Amino acid sequence: MKILSTKRFEFVGDDKKTFVTAGNMVIETAPDWIQKCELFGLAVSDGAISVLQDTIISGSSGTAKMSKAEKAAAAKAAADEAARLAEEAKKAADSEEAAKLEAAAKKAAEDAANAKK
Repeated sequence: MKILSTKRFEFVGDDKKTFVTAGNMVIETAPDWIQKCELFGLAVSDGAISVLQDTIISGSSGTAKMSKAEKAAAAKAAADEAARLAEEAKKAADSEEAAKLEAAAKKAAEDAANAKK
């Protein structure tokens, strides 16, 4: 899954494997098993981690087409994320952090537009 994290977190799985988020508004691919960690739920509810993409939709020929409802849901989620990031950028006191948030908001808005296609 694709995530955006504002802070660094270390997740430890049942079999002792670990995953450390990059933090600093970096978009990265995280293993699905971290969703089972209590810390993940807390970080998401706090807004320190945003899930941008849960799964890849695949079919026999590569990528399966999404239904209209799935496209609409994906577009709404991306638009909501873009709005949230834009709002955070307005509140950011640090101009470098604000620039990163604005870039992330712009990317999320582009993703929302592309999800409708």
